[in-house]
Amino acid sequence: MDWTRTASGHAQQRPALPPGVVEVLLVGGPPLVLRGVAGVLDEAGGFAPVQADGPAGALETGRKMSTGLAVVSGDHDEALRFLSGVAGPDRDLRVHVLVPEEQPDDMVRLLEAGARGYSAVSVAPPQLLADLRRLVDGEVAISERVVEQLLMRVAKHRPARPTRSGAHLRKREVEVLALVGRGLTRTQIADRLHLSVRTVDVYLQGLRAKLVFDSMADLRRYAARPR
Repeated sequence: MDWTRTASGHAQQRPALPPGVVEVLLVGGPPLVLRGVAGVLDEAGGFAPVQADGPAGALETGRKMSTGLAVVSGDHDEALRFLSGVAGPDRDLRVHVLVPEEQPDDMVRLLEAGARGYSAVSVAPPQLLADLRRLVDGEVAISERVVEQLLMRVAKHRPARPTRSGAHLRKREVEVLALVGRGLTRTQIADRLHLSVRTVDVYLQGLRAKLVFDSMADLRRYAARPR
């Protein structure tokens, strides 16, 4: 695999990926970090890394990828710009952010913007691969500290007026909400969707925040209502 294939090359016609191989867009820098990530992915197999040709190329390529992964290395503002630029209801590009060090407040901002996970730049290759595979499986890959920070924010979240009628839910959130409406427990939802219970908890707390419910009981009653 030539990991230096650029976004402009990505936009042109290219051979189809073998079944089961996931394309991974590499965004940001420094180049040494992305080269190391590409090497880890190539050695592991099952991934096809492609390097973005600068910020504009990254956005152009990300917008053309309806599925797959993106690994963004750099500061939080750069990652937020990329997330904002590739957001869309018809895309399922799962973004993993590599950061210099773990900062829960900034990580919560990234998760709220649509990131599905993050790792420190110094993460061991086996852990990075495990995190990316969790994203492929539809899970999130975040640390316990970030989960705690997210739950604290949700607990303090008190919008001025209800927004549930206009809330934009992601595909996985809709699936979780439907199972809540059918009376499934956290563990049952995790088993049904092949997620961890911790991941289900994150989705449930996110639903409560978006739909403006103070308790799980209120969320369950709402989910069980006929549509």
